[in-house]
Amino acid sequence: PGVPGTFDDEGIMCAYVMEQGNKVLMYYSGWNSRNTTPYHNSTGLAVSKDGGKTFKRMFEGPILDRTPQEPYLAVTPWIIKQKNKWQMWYISGLRWEAIDDKYEPVYVIKYATSKDGIKWDRNNIQSIKQKHKFEAFSHPTVIKDKSGYRMWYSCRDSYDFRNGVGSYRMGYAESKDGIKWKRLDKKANISVSKSGWDSKMICYPYVIDIDGKLHMFYNGNSFGQTGFGYAVLE
Repeated sequence: PGVPGTFDDEGIMCAYVMEQGNKVLMYYSGWNSRNTTPYHNSTGLAVSKDGGKTFKRMFEGPILDRTPQEPYLAVTPWIIKQKNKWQMWYISGLRWEAIDDKYEPVYVIKYATSKDGIKWDRNNIQSIKQKHKFEAFSHPTVIKDKSGYRMWYSCRDSYDFRNGVGSYRMGYAESKDGIKWKRLDKKANISVSKSGWDSKMICYPYVIDIDGKLHMFYNGNSFGQTGFGYAVLE
């Protein structure tokens, strides 16, 4: 954790790791507890010069935080770099909703660009449209191929989402440019199992190409307390 008073002084959580030249970049979430709402999140950046064995903060402050247009949180990015253009899809808070005498966060997926991976242009562009005002999204993962962009993400209700009927499920969307998306959740083609470690919740997808096949690593019940597994697209 960071030094007292910084954005990550009460916890850090890895969000996205990528190779950049001879370095490895780690984008991570910083945690602060609060009095009104349970916590605040923002995104920091750390760098490794030894292949990922050790990391050092690039800055004491966050690279993604509140803005005038996004006054809550900005975390969990997925990044694609093409030449000098960096594209990011990240989670942005819309509000905290009072539910059953407790504040719960409502957040969506937004889009940003950068020339260096550090300073990001955030124009308040929402990627995936909510089905209802209590729907929240998490952990976008994006693949770009000849047909365009494909995104998997997890989505939930704000009511009874801790292993209940509103808990996380997988969503899916497609785009030609990475900015305007068509939501096609049925094409995610994966849901909870009939029994076992992922029978109540599936969330936080990470999709990669391994030997020509797409593999999805994902978390199970209780946001991953039961473990994580993987699925193969056939």
